Amino acid sequence: MINRLVFAMLCTAATLSAGAQEPSFEPEDTHASFQVMAEYLARDGGRWIGDNPNHDGSERSPHAFGLWFERDVRGHYLELKIVAHFADRDVISSRGSWAWNPDTGGLVYRMVDRGGGLTEGVTTFPDADTFATMTTRYADNGEADHRDTNDIIGPDEHHNETFARDNGEWVSGGIYIWRRVPDTTQGAAVTRLTESGARNGQTFWSPDGERMSFVSNRDDGWQVWVMDADGGRPRRLTSEAEPVGWPSWSHDGSTIYFYGTRDGAYQMLSVPSAGGQVRLLEGTGAHAFRPLVDPSGTRLLFDAVQPDGGSNHDIYVRDLSSDEVRQLTDDPGYDSDARWSPNGEQIVFHSDRGNEAFHTQVYVMSADGSAPRQLTHGDTSNQYPSWSENGLCVAYVAIDGDNRDLWVTNVAGDWSEQLTHRGGFDSEPVWSPGNRLLLATDRYGGVELALLDLPVSVVARCG
Repeated sequence: MINRLVFAMLCTAATLSAGAQEPSFEPEDTHASFQVMAEYLARDGGRWIGDNPNHDGSERSPHAFGLWFERDVRGHYLELKIVAHFADRDVISSRGSWAWNPDTGGLVYRMVDRGGGLTEGVTTFPDADTFATMTTRYADNGEADHRDTNDIIGPDEHHNETFARDNGEWVSGGIYIWRRVPDTTQGAAVTRLTESGARNGQTFWSPDGERMSFVSNRDDGWQVWVMDADGGRPRRLTSEAEPVGWPSWSHDGSTIYFYGTRDGAYQMLSVPSAGGQVRLLEGTGAHAFRPLVDPSGTRLLFDAVQPDGGSNHDIYVRDLSSDEVRQLTDDPGYDSDARWSPNGEQIVFHSDRGNEAFHTQVYVMSADGSAPRQLTHGDTSNQYPSWSENGLCVAYVAIDGDNRDLWVTNVAGDWSEQLTHRGGFDSEPVWSPGNRLLLATDRYGGVELALLDLPVSVVARCG
């Protein structure tokens, strides 16, 4: 039933553009009306919530439902996830999309629930103030068995009345209230840095904290970019034919190391941070990834496929004076994403070692590769660790199916706290000045970069 209710709610919300108080559909232009709807639903993070009037008070009954929207870059599609909010977890119950069909001049809706049930429908806009929705639970059912009427209460709230067929008659299923969820995470402020409409990530701060490097596919494939700390003056540094990654800074900020493709294999490369010629860093072997210089500027950390091939990764360190390379891990698991501690005495990384389900966990070890110790546990894959500025804590992302949320743990491994609870894509945390985390997030459409203010409880332990 929730798919039907949600479908109606979506149409209702569409009748307002940002800041408007009245519907603004254009009856003669379905595509324009769709654009109004998509912009309205996806703005400010694209999150909506509605109380479940059938909640029975038990833990197995969701107390509310959520709607999570994301527009595609070209504005032709509106992706949707329907989420059931329980007392202790969020579960994505359905997913699908809306799209404008130029052949029919209509707005087509398709949704698949966790059990494989398909709902299809068409939305029309009869006049500037109203619209009509007709949906069918399964594609082969023939006659539409559900419709909706909608009332706009304000720019961030709307009411929806649903109707279902009963012996050929339309019977009301009740009125439901939906509210926009502010773009905050557990009360923490989120500051958007990029507005590219593309995908951005793998971010690193310059040594002086004035700039950041990252990769983006906003222009001519995945390339290395830099921008100011406030998100201003983005500049592309590379024009590689194949995707690149992990653009980390040299000790003095003059060079950015990254990995890219040469002769059919991933290799470590470098480019001046002010722009210039890309150079190959020779002597690290084939399939070398994720270069990172230590705080003293003397050692380069990276992971690579072992000489016998396959997909197994281990972590290595290269002396930048002698070019000597030494292997730090030798485990049949996948060891990757290694980061120096602020004092250069420890390394945090993730690995699926000893895990039959191939779930990765966060580990810490000494800088010489000795005394590895597991920091995180559980059934999720925990990845992308990032040290706090004082080395007392590590932020990471917990991956559970399609959900990615941020967590933090102390280095002792006896305390952790969840930072985001969206159930969408909040990933690749980087500890940042001013008790904030830099992250890649889908809350604005695409994957953009943003800064998350840390809660007081985390600052007290890790600040």
